Amino acid sequence: MRPFAMDDVDDLHCLWVDPGVRKFLWDDQVIPRETAIAVVESSIESFGSLGIAVRHPNILRFRKRRRNRGFDGSKTDFTD
Repeated sequence: MRPFAMDDVDDLHCLWVDPGVRKFLWDDQVIPRETAIAVVESSIESFGSLGIAVRHPNILRFRKRRRNRGFDGSKTDFTD
């Protein structure tokens, strides 16, 4: 597990607009890429200032199909 990074934006956006994910995460709204950018930037800022961030298991994906399998949306304290 690791905090989000800006390189994750496209993969996260792809995951978050998937109908099966957005139904529960975004109230079934298709979010713009800018929203994914804002979430990642906020997570990076929280990690830098507070030592906590949304953690991400290296975006488990099938590289050939570019399909994401998920992420852990809980915040983790990385200061320990």
